[in-house]
Amino acid sequence: MELNTIEKKLLYELDKNSRRSYNQIAKSIRKNKNTVRYNIDKLTKDGLIKKFFTIIDNYQLGYTQHKVFIRLQNLTPVRKEDIIKHLTNHQNITWVAICDGQYDLIFSIRAKTLKHLKKILMEFINLYGINIKEKTITTILEAEFFSRDYLLCNKRRDMLSKVTLGTESGEINYDTIDLRILAILSKNSRTPIVEIAKNLKLSVTTIIRRIKQLENRNIIQKYSIILDNLRLNQFHFKVLIGLHNITEEKEKSLFNYLRQLPNVFFIVNTLGMWEIEIDFEVKALHEFRTIMMELTNKFSDIIKDYSTLQIYSIYKYEFFCEENI
Repeated sequence: MELNTIEKKLLYELDKNSRRSYNQIAKSIRKNKNTVRYNIDKLTKDGLIKKFFTIIDNYQLGYTQHKVFIRLQNLTPVRKEDIIKHLTNHQNITWVAICDGQYDLIFSIRAKTLKHLKKILMEFINLYGINIKEKTITTILEAEFFSRDYLLCNKRRDMLSKVTLGTESGEINYDTIDLRILAILSKNSRTPIVEIAKNLKLSVTTIIRRIKQLENRNIIQKYSIILDNLRLNQFHFKVLIGLHNITEEKEKSLFNYLRQLPNVFFIVNTLGMWEIEIDFEVKALHEFRTIMMELTNKFSDIIKDYSTLQIYSIYKYEFFCEENI
């Protein structure tokens, strides 16, 4: 599907902050409120926007994040559906995706301790070990989200919109009410304040104050959207990069270069088989090829190797679940 100018502007604004009101978005794109409401409803109904979600820094809540990459075997459609159902229903699985390439399945685990991580993994392996041909586990050290500047052709990278997960911080206090608010916003970042207040049996003023505190403490980092790239006729690639001969200065130069690429919306610094994960969204394969050729040529002295996965479908993206409370 080819987007018109208004739709591109709306997706860009929602990607930057999906919790903004219709009036606020209308002012940003200089359209009336009814036009904005109609087009957002249409983008959602047509499935181009799969989800309004909230980016929560689980590190601030005492968790670490880990990615599990699985190569599957002996898989029937029923078995595949069972695996996805198990992962999407698991309270400590935050992201589930099917992909093409070296791996077939990726999911993200939030864990309190290494023992907790092992327990979740062993539970999965005991259930589906016969279907696992290969698995790789990485730990997310730090992750950066960027606005989808490619939606607006002439838009330069908005570095102010960048959010970072996994940075070290002091002890942060939170309670059950905070966690219940996080669970609601994680499912739908556009949930109205009045609805949250009614659900938690608290005043609107209290909910507003609590959400503001969660934002100020950097527990809530951003409100964004998940796109259906297939319906948008574009590709979502995840590139796994291994490095060598690395120095602090060279690493800084590489990350700064990646941050300037408008098609990059997610960069992860990892501990494991590779050092960096990069997520791209592009309109054409040749566009992605050009980006990767320029990247590898520019940093040939430190990029040892890389592999590419095409993210085919995202089944879950919830940073926090009510079951965790």
